[in-house]
Amino acid sequence: MKMQHGRSSLLMVLLLATVVLVVTVRVRIIGDNGVAWQGAINSDGEGYVAYLNGLIIHGDLRSAEAAEQHFTPAGHRHVIQYYAGTALLQAPFFFIAHVVQSASGSVQDKGYELPYQLAIIVSSLFYFILGLHFTRLTLSALGLADRTVALTLLIIALGTGLPYYAIISPAMSHVYGFAAIAWCMYEARRAWTDRPYAPERLMLALAITLLIRPTHVLIIPLLPVVAYGDGKRVLSWIRHQRPAPWFRAALIGTAVLLIQPLAWHAQCGQWWVDPYATEGFHWLQPRIWSVLFGARKGLFFYWPLLLLLLPGIWFLFRNRKDTGLSFAIGLIVIIYLTSTWWSWYYGHGYGMRPFLDLLPLMAVPIGLCIRYLPKRSMPAASVAISVLVGLQVFQSWQYHVGIIHPFNMDREKYRMIFMNPSVEMSGRIGWANMASPYAPHGMEVLKTAHLKEPFTGRDTLHLDTAKAFSPAITLSAAELPQGRTLWVDVSVERSASSIGASNTVDMVYTLRHNGKDRAYGAFPLNDIRSDDDRPWRRWKHGFLIPAARSGEELVVYLWQHGNGTVLIRDLNITISAVRERPE
Repeated sequence: MKMQHGRSSLLMVLLLATVVLVVTVRVRIIGDNGVAWQGAINSDGEGYVAYLNGLIIHGDLRSAEAAEQHFTPAGHRHVIQYYAGTALLQAPFFFIAHVVQSASGSVQDKGYELPYQLAIIVSSLFYFILGLHFTRLTLSALGLADRTVALTLLIIALGTGLPYYAIISPAMSHVYGFAAIAWCMYEARRAWTDRPYAPERLMLALAITLLIRPTHVLIIPLLPVVAYGDGKRVLSWIRHQRPAPWFRAALIGTAVLLIQPLAWHAQCGQWWVDPYATEGFHWLQPRIWSVLFGARKGLFFYWPLLLLLLPGIWFLFRNRKDTGLSFAIGLIVIIYLTSTWWSWYYGHGYGMRPFLDLLPLMAVPIGLCIRYLPKRSMPAASVAISVLVGLQVFQSWQYHVGIIHPFNMDREKYRMIFMNPSVEMSGRIGWANMASPYAPHGMEVLKTAHLKEPFTGRDTLHLDTAKAFSPAITLSAAELPQGRTLWVDVSVERSASSIGASNTVDMVYTLRHNGKDRAYGAFPLNDIRSDDDRPWRRWKHGFLIPAARSGEELVVYLWQHGNGTVLIRDLNITISAVRERPE
């Protein structure tokens, strides 16, 4: 029987919503211990929820509570590091949870009790579905066949890491950015077709999108993609617009954007704050290849179905040169900006997560690519899409259980874990391969040491149960600058006397005052815990250390906390600090 118009894509939205709902209940709410919901507000999500526990629970943003790393010093206090748009979209759900919690007679200080956690989970599901819904409506309005729309929705959802963030990290911004940009695209199409109140609605959607992440202003050159399928030119459409609706729209957008300076003023008394003052861009050092194709986090490496975007842009350009060129230039600028961020792999996360917000816009050229595939190739294409969707879902599971590392992947590690379902692979990859800190004025080397055996001066060190610690490199309080992020660079060769002996050797740092540790970190010496660690192998590591406080000293050393003898040679450690702005 012939499908009714719109039915296939609607069923796809319902199917994706059902899958995400079932997995959410099983993994995010219940989990292995029945209380997995306790970790729903996690990672950067704690910072977004800080707006809500401050304003809704305490009635004062100055009372917002979260871990220290989610705040930036400003004025005589601090501000929440993240922008307020995500919290704005979460607020209705969090408020309902607060009403429920208040009715029970037990209001918590931080808003991490069951009603609040469930509220964030439900809000994430809601915006995931809403984003798919708006994307579906826009693709259909552009004239794509309903089955093409359905297949495109499958690709941007299950073919990427979007469900992972919607389910496992529901408080993070990505699913909200996804929904907001899908809404922008829908309203842009309404404005293009001169629907009532379209400018006002578009500006409202765009302002909320910018409030989620200001760099989303770069989606504006991509929005003309909604003109696909019509004969009129973009410049002609602009000339025929009446100014009054756009003036009202500008007022609405400005009013929404004022939420952020009002929030800053409520927290620290200042109207303008740079919440990322200690972070920034390395404009002349883009990591474009790594961002797109690298094994650490590459966009197309982990989500290869998005490669359909590239021929899709060509089809877009062939049919609409103006919108195709605008889309291509806008996307290039976004890729460049993304690749110049100091932590170009964006810390802990699955895949190149900044692009998840852009999936609704990517859906248009992906849909065009599917549309123009020869009919005879569709069976093979469907099989390939199914295989790659399955691979992506499997890799999401691998990431969730710790087989894929949150940031320290390369091609060797990827080959080791590829299609490997063994949970014994979890935790086999090290943690000390971080990006160097943001340092617009360069780094200052504080100390460099080539560590040897004391007394004998031999280059080869022996670590075992009797002699568990290597010689240490120490910076005294007098040598250690305060308030500046520290960076440790390590190169070392190691060999184990018996299989597995070196897997229990850690690199350790401690910031301590009067013998008491204030900051402590330990990283596996072996970046990969191999089956046979006896052959000599060189490792290079780099890791960040928080800024030292008054009177603290820094100590860095190796520690064998297991059994067996490990040989260490050519151990070089360099400690640097971010250079301050010149006077």
